[in-house]
Amino acid sequence: MFHRVDLYNSDLSLRFSIINENEFDPVLSNDPNRYLTDATMFHYVDVYTTSKYIFALYCGKDFKSATPGIGNEMHVFSWDGDALAKIFLDIGLSRFIITDKKIVGINWYENQPIVVYNLPDLSG
Repeated sequence: MFHRVDLYNSDLSLRFSIINENEFDPVLSNDPNRYLTDATMFHYVDVYTTSKYIFALYCGKDFKSATPGIGNEMHVFSWDGDALAKIFLDIGLSRFIITDKKIVGINWYENQPIVVYNLPDLSG
């Protein structure tokens, strides 16, 4: 659950980081209330990659309305770190995969079955 996605080369050197515009690092903050700010819940929950895209499940809600570990916003990036799409999901997910042009996910905190969404065309 970090506010960024780090991409590494095969030799484990850092290639680059994808950092969301709501960047917040509680470890580096000097604010004594750093863990209870409105930015606390801005983080990535899960990441899945394909040969063309990086899919990152994002929790972008404030501290009072967020459920830790649940996101309902999917950010799609190229392997060069370019932001390509933002997909809004009507059900919050904690884990997901991409398969057959579909997003398949589950919310670990609810008694819900597996949820399947059609993946929008990203070639555009």
